[in-house]
Amino acid sequence: MYPKFVSRCYIFLLVFSVYLISFINYPWLYTTIPRTTPLEAPDKTDVARKLTEGRKTILFWNLWFGSPWNESFGPTDAEGLKLEGCPNWKCDFTYDRSYSNIADAIMFPAGLFNMKDIPKGPRPHFQRWVWLEVEAPTEPGGLKTAKTLRNHKMSHLVNWTMTYHSESDIVAFYGHFLSLGATVRPLRPNLMSDHSEAMRRYMAAMERGDTLETVMGPSWRSFVKRP
Repeated sequence: MYPKFVSRCYIFLLVFSVYLISFINYPWLYTTIPRTTPLEAPDKTDVARKLTEGRKTILFWNLWFGSPWNESFGPTDAEGLKLEGCPNWKCDFTYDRSYSNIADAIMFPAGLFNMKDIPKGPRPHFQRWVWLEVEAPTEPGGLKTAKTLRNHKMSHLVNWTMTYHSESDIVAFYGHFLSLGATVRPLRPNLMSDHSEAMRRYMAAMERGDTLETVMGPSWRSFVKRP
């Protein structure tokens, strides 16, 4: 009797150890997506207006790292989009998550994406979940999001991407080039306080055949290659 009891104890300890190790190394295996009561439906007037006027509703699921989205991505109102020349300017933007069932698109910053904080229930067939990343693909936030989606087998939910890559569904540049034909904007004083002196030094450097490596030092050696 005693040997059998000891044997069962060893088996129990072995199974428990395997479970504990797997939980520590792969916690996502035991993570469940919490279910909550459905969000309160938006006002019926808003829904009717959306359908009759052909307007699009864009839901920002989070602030853009603590700031309103318009501070980084331009106008978030219909009139502002119209002035910018957007061909589809009839859009309503909101941070109100009660619109998650009728929004045409939900914007998720990659670095803030959290499986415990996403819309509940199935994604409506017409809705776009937009995964937005402005950094390089190897940026920690983007890698974490991609891994999370794979681990939970939820990649099918995020059906649009918004990055600087030309093949993204929405191309969003971190910066942009300004056409030479655009309205001239005065340079800030801290960028160039004496134009003539800067030009003189620039021309002198060209005559000497200086490169950026010469001017900037060793840190530019990996970037500068002379023909």
